[in-house]
Amino acid sequence: MLRATNICRGEIVEKDMVYVDPKEVPIGRNALLAQEEILVVRSGAYTADSAIVPQEYSGAVAGYDLVVAATGVSPRFLAFALLAGYVRDDQLIVASLRAAQPHLNAEELGVALVLLPSWQDQVAIAEYLDTVTRQIQTTITHGRRQIELLGEYRNRLIADVVSGKIDVREVAAALPDEGPFAYKGTLDEVRRFHKKQG
Repeated sequence: MLRATNICRGEIVEKDMVYVDPKEVPIGRNALLAQEEILVVRSGAYTADSAIVPQEYSGAVAGYDLVVAATGVSPRFLAFALLAGYVRDDQLIVASLRAAQPHLNAEELGVALVLLPSWQDQVAIAEYLDTVTRQIQTTITHGRRQIELLGEYRNRLIADVVSGKIDVREVAAALPDEGPFAYKGTLDEVRRFHKKQG
């Protein structure tokens, strides 16, 4: 089941997924999703966030979110448009704040104004945004991995120093004389400083 918590800025995330047998879905509730339908969060903290249904989630059960089938418009373009500030922030979120708890209904979503260029331009814009978004996501993923590796290196370094595998005097002697890691002073001066502070 795809719920509001599985929708994040245009993407479906596999966080705390709930698995439901489609046979247990009430009859008459058209809850099975098709590829390129768009899920829009109807209430709560994620109100008005949305994501297009990729092929791997075709046939999944929709939670209590709004499901939009793009008609006469490129589904990818519409998915990006619904995330654009002039639609999401200026129209959908504003409409959802009319109640104490943020809530968006089908009528409020249906009257949102979306600028529609020609079909060819819609496809070109969506392809461009897909490419740029993929590049950004790759950079983010790479950066997160680098941070993870630095954390592992830090932990290993601390363990090696504590266990005596690394002599910090040798490391200190190898530090550069200039730059952000430059150290001006001897190891004895550092010891005296720490004794005064201690």
